[in-house]
Amino acid sequence: MESKGEDVGTWGNCKMWSLKSLGEIAEVQSGGTPRKSKKEYWDGDIHYIGLIRPNQETISKFLYYLLLSQKLKKQADDCATGAAQKTVSLKSLRNFKVPKFSTKRQEKIVIEMDLLSEHTQRLEAIYKSKLEALKELKQSILHKAFTGQLTIDKKQGKTEAENLKAS
Repeated sequence: MESKGEDVGTWGNCKMWSLKSLGEIAEVQSGGTPRKSKKEYWDGDIHYIGLIRPNQETISKFLYYLLLSQKLKKQADDCATGAAQKTVSLKSLRNFKVPKFSTKRQEKIVIEMDLLSEHTQRLEAIYKSKLEALKELKQSILHKAFTGQLTIDKKQGKTEAENLKAS
């Protein structure tokens, strides 16, 4: 049964918002199963595809961010069925509860999410760079340890490598 927008609930830490079903803010359709003769489609893990297209009142990028949300992922996990390959039925997907925001509010959310996304990408790049530098440092230390460059001769106060060069 589709909501008429009268449901009210929380969305994350936000105050109360009008909730609707995903089917009310977007068109949800099934795709199909690729033909078995097209082997390139069957090499991966995903064998079915669906389409979720925003309606005229929903901004596509807002829908994109909404679909990435933990709230929707939890709803998907809660209603997924199957053992080896879990599936969410189209009926269940259409009934996922989502907040109903005005177009103006959606635009503001998209701007905020875009800024957060850019910031996250910058932080990820810094993090990856630092991890690579740490990996190189570790390799350098291991190399020095195994070549005797870190061992100090207590009598002379020199590393083994320095003692070898002196002799």
